[in-house]
Amino acid sequence: MEPLRFSLRKKEIEVIMEDDAGEELKMVLREMDGDERDAYLNGLKDRMTVKGDTARIKNFAGHQVALIKRCLFYAGVDGVAVEESKIKKFPSSVQSDLFEAAHTLCGLDTKKDDDEKEE
Repeated sequence: MEPLRFSLRKKEIEVIMEDDAGEELKMVLREMDGDERDAYLNGLKDRMTVKGDTARIKNFAGHQVALIKRCLFYAGVDGVAVEESKIKKFPSSVQSDLFEAAHTLCGLDTKKDDDEKEE
């Protein structure tokens, strides 16, 4: 059996956004560590209702922003996260795309894992 090999560097994806004036804003979508992921997941419990094996979101307000704000940072400025108030003003399509990318980047994409198991 082959050994498991990992990198302890957080994965990153470069993000470039164009503002209303046509200026490029450079950001980085960065993988969360275990503590950050657990805090994010614990924050979801108040938004969810669970019935048997089915979990449903009962409150969508801020759902996507809750993940994005933990993962989106200004490029070249170590550790400075993009403000939640700024993320909330992004177009909804941008929020959705960032959410999906962060969800996959942080290993939260369990549907993908389930689909792979079925193959």
